[in-house]
Amino acid sequence: MRIDLTQENIEDIAAILKYLLQSKAYGVIEINIPQTQSQGIHQKPVGKKSEQREISANKLPGILEKPPSISGLEHGRPYLNEKTQKIGTWGMFNTYMSGKAVLRVIANLMKDKNQSSISLKEIMDVSIKAFKEYGLSRFRGFPSTSKSTSVERLVSHFLTSMHEMGFIRITESRDGIENLEYIPSDKWESIYLTITKEGLEFATLENSILDKAEPIQTLTDEERQWLFDWLKTLDDKGFKEYSFIKSLYEYLKTGNRNKNDILSWFEKNSMFEDYIKSWSRKWKRGDMEGYKKQLANLCTTFMSSKIALLREFGLVSQKRNNYSIVGDWE
Repeated sequence: MRIDLTQENIEDIAAILKYLLQSKAYGVIEINIPQTQSQGIHQKPVGKKSEQREISANKLPGILEKPPSISGLEHGRPYLNEKTQKIGTWGMFNTYMSGKAVLRVIANLMKDKNQSSISLKEIMDVSIKAFKEYGLSRFRGFPSTSKSTSVERLVSHFLTSMHEMGFIRITESRDGIENLEYIPSDKWESIYLTITKEGLEFATLENSILDKAEPIQTLTDEERQWLFDWLKTLDDKGFKEYSFIKSLYEYLKTGNRNKNDILSWFEKNSMFEDYIKSWSRKWKRGDMEGYKKQLANLCTTFMSSKIALLREFGLVSQKRNNYSIVGDWE
């Protein structure tokens, strides 16, 4: 038996294989992954039940198109705290693309409505509708459903990071006078977001998914270089995303590394451990056994996210469990 494996039939094939195994119908099955599919096969599968659509450059919703210029925007500035000053973004932030898509929504709404800021609730309502229309839920970081928990993750993990890196500002008034330090978990209708000058610059750069409808979640060379330049600027101001990710990249360059090697690197990284100790209740009350388990879990979380970012930068192999360097840092 020969099966051509594609993004569209993954779930169907899984069901067939499960049935054959349960029926004890053992034999030889040749599975072929077409070249055009194999590069993007690590992405979320597209199945019939999910009712997801293939992305099409010809069907890009206007709200996700490159936004026009907006005058009078403030320069972005980093949000500094114990975490960002040591390791940068939180361990659940593993892609720039979903945040970038929301940046385009914000900018286009601001321009279309001629407003200096937009309600977070409206931003989310419009974003989720556009993501579904364009079939973006197959990609990492985009909500797979419109359930509140899925949308909240987009806000808490990705928009929060966009704020920390100075791409958006948060206010409690439409005129944007009062600047907040974080996005509250409720009352989204009374929370307003506005894009910054740097946020708009990043949003307008051509993107492989949004503008080219490519199946691989990798930033363009222009996006990568722009982000490196901006992250270096933030690094000088105390936001250490650039330093932390680059140090991991340099470690991977020293030789063939496996998952356990990388987890050990995180566990022994003094900056990472200092960050965990700064807020860990288990550490503070002397529960060393509990702390070690906590540290191990966080090492796994942060390893997954930072490796995903290096893959998105096009610097680490896209193959699962392969951590080979495939690109130069700059």
